[in-house]
Amino acid sequence: MENRFVFGIFLSSLILSQGVIAMATETEDTYGQNHVTIVVNQESPKPATKHRIKKNKKIAAKKPAAKPVAKKQVIAAAPIIIKPSHIPMGKRVTLANQGYAHANGYNGTEENQIMPNSTSLPPGPNLTQKLKRNEEAKEESPWGIKLRSYNAVDMNALENYGASRDYTIRVWERVNLSYNFNPDVSLILMPQYYHTWFQDQTRPQSTTNPGLNQSYASNLGDTALYIDDKNIASFGGTVSTSKTGAKVADSPFVFGGSQSYFAPTSEGSETAGMVGETRSNLSLSKSFGKLDLKWTEEFRYYMQQYNTNSFLSTAGTPIANTAYRVLNLMDIGYNFTSKLNFTVETGVINEYNYGDAPTGLSPSYVDYFVMNPDLSYSFNKYFALDLGIWEVYNYTTPPNVGGTPGAPTAPYTPFAPYNGTNAGSWTTTEAFLMGTVKF
Repeated sequence: MENRFVFGIFLSSLILSQGVIAMATETEDTYGQNHVTIVVNQESPKPATKHRIKKNKKIAAKKPAAKPVAKKQVIAAAPIIIKPSHIPMGKRVTLANQGYAHANGYNGTEENQIMPNSTSLPPGPNLTQKLKRNEEAKEESPWGIKLRSYNAVDMNALENYGASRDYTIRVWERVNLSYNFNPDVSLILMPQYYHTWFQDQTRPQSTTNPGLNQSYASNLGDTALYIDDKNIASFGGTVSTSKTGAKVADSPFVFGGSQSYFAPTSEGSETAGMVGETRSNLSLSKSFGKLDLKWTEEFRYYMQQYNTNSFLSTAGTPIANTAYRVLNLMDIGYNFTSKLNFTVETGVINEYNYGDAPTGLSPSYVDYFVMNPDLSYSFNKYFALDLGIWEVYNYTTPPNVGGTPGAPTAPYTPFAPYNGTNAGSWTTTEAFLMGTVKF
C-alpha cells in the first residue's frame, strides 16, 4: 500500500516536470460555426533564468530573424439586410440561418440560381408592377351589351310654331349585342324598337302607308348585323420634343369602317318588298389636342324587289321605293374634359328613289342638309347622356323632291321652326335626349 502511494507521487511529479498539459482552445470558422480543438504536448512556460536568457540570445544571434506570420483573423461580418428591391428577378437568396431569416428579415448572400420557391419572398417592385399590370389588364369577357335610348320631340312643338304641333315624345331603343375579337374589331347584332312613352296608342304608324298595322306607339324596326373595325389602318403620328424636353406624341390619322346588313324585320321594309339593306361605312379621323375631327362616307343600298311599295298611299298614288342613300358627314368635336364633349355633325345626304313607268311615277333625287349639335357627358364607363338637336333639311329645288313638290327655296336657317315642315321623307327637326348604358 505504501509502495503504491509513493509510485503515484512519483508519476505525478514526472508529468509536471515534462510540462505536458491539455489545453482546450475555441476557434471560429468562416461560416460562423463553433469548433473545439484539443492541443496536446504543448510545452508549458518555464521560469526565465539568467542562464536561459543568455542561451536564447546566442541562439537568436546565430539564426536569421523569422518573418512575422500574420495570424488569420476571423472578422464577424455585419448582417446584410437584403431588401426586396435588391433581389434580382430569377435569383434566390441563400440564408445562413433559415429559421432566423424567416423570422427577422432576409440575411444572406445572393446566388445566381433559379428561385425554387418564389412565394417564400415578397415580390420586389418589378414583380409588383407586373402583377398590378396583369390585374389591370385582366382579360375581360369578349361579350358586350350596349343599350341606347333616343327620346325626341319636334322643335316646332317646343317653339310653338305652326298649326299642327306634335308634342309626342318619339323613342327608339337599340341594343348592341357585341363580340369583340380584339379591342378594334367587333361583331354586333342590333335589334331596333320604336315606341312612345304611353302616348298615341291608336295613332297609325304612317300617315302615307295604310298597310302598316303596328301602332305608332309600338313597332319593330329592322335588325342589323355589323362587322366593325375602329382601326383598319393608321398613318402619321410622329413624336416630337416640347420646349420643356418632354416627348409629345402626335395622334395619327386613323381609318375605320364597318359593313352591315339590315334584315327586313320592320313592316315598312316588308310592305316595300325589300330583301334587306346593306351599309358600307368608311371614316377618317384625326385628333389635335382636345379637338377631334372625323369625316364619314356611308353608302346605304336598299335591296328592293319592286320599284314601288305593295300598298298605295292614302291618296291612292304609288309609293316610290328608295334605291340608295349616300351620307357625307363631318364631325367636329371638342373635349372640355375627359367626360364632357361637344360635337357638331354636319354634311349632306343624297337620296335616289325609283320611278314606275306604268303608273307615271318619275324617278327622283332628293338632297338633304344635316345639322346635329350634341353635348355629351360620360358619368363613368357604363353610363352617358347626350343632349342635342337632329335636323335634316330638304334643300332640293322644286318640283323634284321625291314626288312631293313645294320644297322651300329660301336659304337654310339653322334650327328655324319651319325647317321641320318642308317636303321630303327624311325632313325633321327635333330635340333629343339619349342615354347610353354599357354592361
